[in-house]
Order: sequence, then structure tokens, then C-alpha cells
Amino acid sequence: MTTVIHRHKTAISRTGLSRPFRLAFEYGLISEEQTVFDYGCGRGDDLTHLLEMGIQTEGWDPSFRPDSSKYPSDIVNIGYVVNVIEDPEEREVALKSAWSLTNKLLIVSGRLK
Repeated sequence: MTTVIHRHKTAISRTGLSRPFRLAFEYGLISEEQTVFDYGCGRGDDLTHLLEMGIQTEGWDPSFRPDSSKYPSDIVNIGYVVNVIEDPEEREVALKSAWSLTNKLLIVSGRLK
């Protein structure tokens, strides 16, 4: 039996940076000199917070920003995306697509059950 995940319902609203972005800042991996792309940005709250911090950022999401372009960037985040893609082949395509946009650092994170 295949579990159906309603992907658009997994995007939550945030009042601060998501954990992957927060940790990247704490470890000095992101600075104002770098560009950031959020692959699967959901509602875009991380984009808003990053822009407020002076970080040049863009994002794409198949449900909330399907018409946005995907931009090569120094840092690409694909956070909490792979865990909601049921199909392994589609998951692989998403990871490879995010990697193809990455100039310096790819941040991958997922939530487990």
C-alpha cells in the first residue's frame, strides 16, 4: 500500500528561519556575499527572512511558486522536500536538479517519521 502525501499541506508557516538555514548561519556557511536558492521553498517564509537579513535569495516550489525560475546559486537548500516525495525516481530527479543549481554548497535535510 502506497502512502499518499498531500505535499502542499506539508509546507508550514514560520516565524523564523527553518532549522537547516539557521544551522547554516550558526556554522558560518551563509553570508551576505553569497547567493542562496531554496529548492522547494514552500510558502516562502525562509526567503522573506533571508531577504530581511540582506541575503540575495530566490526560491521555487511546485505548489506555491510553480512559475518561479530555478536559479544557479552559491548555496542551494532542498530542505524537507525529499521526505514528502513518495516516488524514489522523482526524489532522485529533485536531488539532481538541486545539485545542478549548486555552485558551492548543497544543504539537504528531511524529516523522518
